[in-house]
Amino acid sequence: MLTYFYNLSIFTLIKNIKNPTAISSDYKPLYSKYNPPVIRPLDEDKMKLSSKKAPIFYLLSSLLISLLLLKPASAQTKTATGISRPEYHKINEQQVVSQQFSQRELWEHIVSFPGDLLFVPIRIFFFGVKQTIQFADESNLFKKLNDLLTADDGSWAIMPSYSSRTGGGLDYFHFVSDTLTRLTFSVSAGLRRRQGYRLGYEGVTLFEGRAAAEFEVRYRLYSDERFYGIGPDSNFDNETNYAHEQVSVSASVSSKLDENISFNGEAVVERNNILGGRNSATPSTTTIYRDTGLPGMVTGLKFTRLNLEIIHDYRNNRGRTTNGGINRVRLGIVNEIDGDKFGFWQISLDTRKYFHLFYNRVLVVRAHGTFTEPFLNRSIPFYYLSDLGHQETIRGFRRGRFRDRDMAFASVEYRFPVAPALDSFIFLDAGQVAKNLVKDFSTADLQYGYGWGVNIFSENRLAAQFVIGKSTDGFRVYFNFNKVF
Repeated sequence: MLTYFYNLSIFTLIKNIKNPTAISSDYKPLYSKYNPPVIRPLDEDKMKLSSKKAPIFYLLSSLLISLLLLKPASAQTKTATGISRPEYHKINEQQVVSQQFSQRELWEHIVSFPGDLLFVPIRIFFFGVKQTIQFADESNLFKKLNDLLTADDGSWAIMPSYSSRTGGGLDYFHFVSDTLTRLTFSVSAGLRRRQGYRLGYEGVTLFEGRAAAEFEVRYRLYSDERFYGIGPDSNFDNETNYAHEQVSVSASVSSKLDENISFNGEAVVERNNILGGRNSATPSTTTIYRDTGLPGMVTGLKFTRLNLEIIHDYRNNRGRTTNGGINRVRLGIVNEIDGDKFGFWQISLDTRKYFHLFYNRVLVVRAHGTFTEPFLNRSIPFYYLSDLGHQETIRGFRRGRFRDRDMAFASVEYRFPVAPALDSFIFLDAGQVAKNLVKDFSTADLQYGYGWGVNIFSENRLAAQFVIGKSTDGFRVYFNFNKVF
């Protein structure tokens, strides 16, 4: 479609140069059957453009018209009620376009060749992705793979996974007897010896089914975490890296208060070690900040964490959401076990709203705020500060790019279907960190990220995601497949 608009612009330019007439302000789309163009000769005195300026004038006019006429392609023709829409408008457009292109002369094809060549890689990429997803969907490839890795009676299953942060992994679960209780085990490994292990016992019913409990033991080694300093003005050139090793044991309880509202409570005991980073491209954080008094730059710190969360989830679908929303309020209290240097509380507010537009186009608006405050005469470990710069906040920055006590961000995302199991989206993120966001908020400290991505679904569940984000630091690429950690 983009190639068509380029060709149409060149075609209009050539025709106007050959025939000194212009399209009046009553101009309607050339390819519309119901609004034929109104061609009127203009006053010759108003047409006194030099031979050098005329081609530029017509080219800019044609490109502007093409951009105004640009509209997203519809991936399906069914309404919300499932009744098929007539395709006469789409057919008429294609017929008119093909007629216009078929009437072009050889030299007109030559002139439009650069535009065709420019968009060939883009067209090949989208065509390949679309065909691959359609083949996987029509051949039930995902379902066959799922059947291969799942017991016939559904008592156990193995799920492969991948995350840009943790690397590749496997998730295994096994149901206990005929209940919903299941034993889970997850493992992941990535570059520079990144690794994670998780053993869980989930779905233990309590209070005659009114609540469910979960128990978990987890080990994580993030060997290449980034640290740039604290505050909204942290410099990219001050990048250092460190390894964060953590062992934790937790127990949680969840309960549905009504159809859309649920409550989660979690108690955690953990041990944290901050070690030298394994990325030789940048200095180690433990070396640079050894004598600066950076809070938490020690090994063997033990904490207790208590997390309480209320969730209001009124989405129409938990996977491929097209309407509704989800709101979260989370309170966390962290205390050091063997000392009195560290302790703080943290509250997070998060809301997402999904607006169904037309033809399964969806506008997603999100707002988030996290506020952290230390207890009297205590500090906050630097790795527990609020941070911006990862896939869940501002896409386009590295994880931990900006850190401070408080953090807020918002995002707007426009999603549109490309294939039955494939959605594409464009997004804009903005946010900032501050020691006290209420007092120190400034538009000058806002950071921005924007980009494009695709979501791949399997049986109405998000199976994979590919995202390209752009920020002032450059480009970042994210890929997730059945995320485990």
